[in-house]
Amino acid sequence: MQTPPPSADDALLRCAALETDLRETAARLRHVQEELSWKSAFMDALANSAMDGIMVVAPQGRKILQNQRAADIFQIPRHITDDPYDTFQVKWVMEMTRHPDRFIDQVIHLYSHRDEVSRDEIELTDGTVLDRYSSPVLGKDGTHCGRIWTFHDITDRKRT
Repeated sequence: MQTPPPSADDALLRCAALETDLRETAARLRHVQEELSWKSAFMDALANSAMDGIMVVAPQGRKILQNQRAADIFQIPRHITDDPYDTFQVKWVMEMTRHPDRFIDQVIHLYSHRDEVSRDEIELTDGTVLDRYSSPVLGKDGTHCGRIWTFHDITDRKRT
């Protein structure tokens, strides 16, 4: 036995209810987009006001965030910083370090040991000494989202 089709009035009421739901969903989505936009702008401002170089990299090597200070420390050209992946940037930075093998060995080690926190010093070919810190970035639910790297210039302290 087939159910009879809804009456025109029932169909109109159902359409009106769906339209209301759609408007409410669209309003919630706009609110979430505005909040995300504000948080993103806040994070960019915070990262770019830091005195240290900061990078956040997803597990696949995609740069999530990088402040201008990181590019300045390593004198990275714009076409490399604009690349969404860190492959060319890692190669560039390796060439800037006095001990490129040690530099890349630690990077590889940390990417293969996702939960490890690390702090070491790297020396650039121009004599700059950086305190390099790295730790995993975890989501609220504990999901591994990538790795944060910070680079703090400690050249003056080392010379003293």
